[in-house]
Amino acid sequence: MGTLRNRLGTLRNRLGTLRNRLGTLRNRLGTLRNRLGTLRNRLGTLRNRFVAEQNRFRTENREQRTENREQRTQLKRLVLVPLLLALTFFAGECPSPEPTKFTITFNSNEGSTVANIIVVYGNKVTKPADPTRAGHAFGGWYKDNNTFASSFNFDTETITASITLFAKWEANSYTVTFNTGDGGSIVPTATVTHGNKVPKPADPTLAGHAFGGWYKDNNTFASSFNFETETITANITLYAKWAITYTVTFNSNEGSAVASITVTNGNKATKPTDPTRVNYVFVGWYKETELITAFNFDTETITADITLYAKWAIAVTSIAFDKTTLSETYIGKKIQITATVSPDNAANKDLTWTSSNETVASVTTNGLITTLAKGNATITATSKDGSKISTSVTVNVGPYFYIPDDNFRNKLRDKYASWFSTIDGVNGLDITKANEFTGTLDVKSSDIANLSGIEYFTAITTLWCSSNQLQSLDVSKNVALTTLWCNNNKLQSLDVSKNVALTTLYCSFNQLTSLDVSKNEALTTLLCHSNQLTSLDVRKNVALTILWCHSNQLTSLDVSNNVRLTTLYCYSNQLQSLDLRGMRSVSDLKITTTGAGTNNNSGLTSIKIHKSVGIITSAVNTELKEVKKLATSVQIDVYDGEGTNASHYTSSICDYDPDTGAVATSTRACK
Repeated sequence: MGTLRNRLGTLRNRLGTLRNRLGTLRNRLGTLRNRLGTLRNRLGTLRNRFVAEQNRFRTENREQRTENREQRTQLKRLVLVPLLLALTFFAGECPSPEPTKFTITFNSNEGSTVANIIVVYGNKVTKPADPTRAGHAFGGWYKDNNTFASSFNFDTETITASITLFAKWEANSYTVTFNTGDGGSIVPTATVTHGNKVPKPADPTLAGHAFGGWYKDNNTFASSFNFETETITANITLYAKWAITYTVTFNSNEGSAVASITVTNGNKATKPTDPTRVNYVFVGWYKETELITAFNFDTETITADITLYAKWAIAVTSIAFDKTTLSETYIGKKIQITATVSPDNAANKDLTWTSSNETVASVTTNGLITTLAKGNATITATSKDGSKISTSVTVNVGPYFYIPDDNFRNKLRDKYASWFSTIDGVNGLDITKANEFTGTLDVKSSDIANLSGIEYFTAITTLWCSSNQLQSLDVSKNVALTTLWCNNNKLQSLDVSKNVALTTLYCSFNQLTSLDVSKNEALTTLLCHSNQLTSLDVRKNVALTILWCHSNQLTSLDVSNNVRLTTLYCYSNQLQSLDLRGMRSVSDLKITTTGAGTNNNSGLTSIKIHKSVGIITSAVNTELKEVKKLATSVQIDVYDGEGTNASHYTSSICDYDPDTGAVATSTRACK
């Protein structure tokens, strides 16, 4: 860039000089024009004088003509001599024209810079010193670039115009020598043009060693050579790096042969494919013939020649089932399959059990099959010892479901005999008929402990299963139920969240500690007394008309939203507060009862009731009197207003006394 700027500066100076010379020439030409104008004026004056004298001479005598001739000669001299003098003067003032010059530009094509040369037209250009370029030899100056077809001859060619000459270069060639050290296989040298990459040769070999790559330095091997990125710019020798190798030999101990492998010192050995041996399973490779210490391919490195020994265990050769056919089996039945593994001295008799269709039949890790749906499933047991021995049995599940509880099955058979078909001496219930059955299914008072199979009665609207021995009950599939009688059992939990159509739920006399009826908004009758409930939320059950929740362990009860309640039994609890403001039509109210002791709501401190109930209904008033006798600290507040929930109630009546029917309206504000 600096050379180019210098050339441009020189050109600017030369152009400035030319402009100055042209300016001087213009000034001189202007002066010449002025002088020529003056001369024209003088010549005009002389011409006019000449004409006047000529006319005067014509009027003179002939004698005077000779004189006149002399005068004309003199006159011409007077005119021509000054003119010639003037022309001679001006000719001396105009400079001679300068010779034409041209610029010779040298493009060195990435070589060193060569300065331009100015040459006069028709002259030869002096050949400059040859440029230089790393890794290249100069090949002369050419008039064409790239192709270099026409060289320039400084000895013969003359300059008639400006011209650019281009440097031609020939890239150097270098030798790459591969030194494999003592005993290494020979790798031929390579010749590479300057700036190019050398192809990577095939790896050399050296007995007892592993080739570790080519390096630019010997002995230390600190700088490896990268054949993919490095280019050659000089002669170079590359050195082979070698590492000691060791042999790992595998003794398969009567198993299939395993080839030995060579491992570089300090590296890990690659685990070979396991060998095989008839009626044996491969356990692993061990370091000694006694097969005590297992070799760990993941962590151990090789630092010497080593022999590893195969350890074998007696393999499973067969598996036999005690049952070979399982056809026309009922849904819901459990079948135990016993597998016999041979030989007896097999090292590992553990089995893996699988089902080809777990929606039809499942199987446990011990071979216990449970039929789940109509269809076919293949049950397979496979050895875990690696021998991959397996055996299978197909389960054909028919259109009947199995009723495991004898009392439930007998109850159904006695009442609905046409639904059953006897297969292999077992009564199975037809699934289709169970699905189609509607109305009431009555299995009460039958000493039933397990109601499995009830899930197939998907269309029943009433289930009467009270007075049995049930400890659990699954009615999640009986979504059409509107009435459920499951009282007098041993239920510890009950899920009715799927039974949103329920209007009547009778679950009393069980062992329930909780009951969620928040999804059962259609409930009109809820009988959940005589359980162990500690809480009960009926705020969403606004359709309730009858609620029996007595004989539990409730500490509070909010029925302010249950405006349709006509009957409420909540005695024999541990209530501390009771909100009855929503009960406008209650006619049957039982808050306490004689002889219930501390579980008779004797700790009540607050009862909130609406005016329309508390004063008008005598039955309610009578019950409130009984409460006052038992819960002496209870505060009964009577509310007025037409609100539909607790937040809407206003009050102008407070401190109701059921004994006198009197209220105090000014002693305090109702809350």
